[in-house]
Amino acid sequence: MLCSNGYTLLEITITLLIAGILLVGVAPGLQRFMAGANLQMAADRLVEDIRGVQQRALSEQCARYFILFNRSNGTYYIRKTASPDVTIAVVHLPDTVAIENTNFDGNKLLISAKGLPWPRGGTITLRDKVTSRFKYVIVASITGRVRSSDQPPENWEISP
Repeated sequence: MLCSNGYTLLEITITLLIAGILLVGVAPGLQRFMAGANLQMAADRLVEDIRGVQQRALSEQCARYFILFNRSNGTYYIRKTASPDVTIAVVHLPDTVAIENTNFDGNKLLISAKGLPWPRGGTITLRDKVTSRFKYVIVASITGRVRSSDQPPENWEISP
């Protein structure tokens, strides 16, 4: 009686062929899932960074903090006005995420010494380049509350 403990070349080939077909079918869905996850992660990071700047301004009673959004390269800069300006952090969004729009003057979110947006709140629109989905990071004018949403705020304005 002949006993074989291994697999034949034919069995291994068929298994790899089936796995390859499954992978080709799943890859586009996985890419869309990862792009959506990157969009959510970028929005969450931006919310955390804005809250962090608000806390810094409030704890120091300093109205010199701001976030500057560079729409052309998907980067934002956390800075403190001084002579010269001090860059606290430079944040690069994932390659699949773009800063589509902000409605802050000059794409600059200024934070008052009370941790509130000055002179008003606004919205940063992030876009997923793969699925064209949007996330909106909303900074409330009166309370300074920062949140992300899949829906734009009701009073949403677009500025060039």
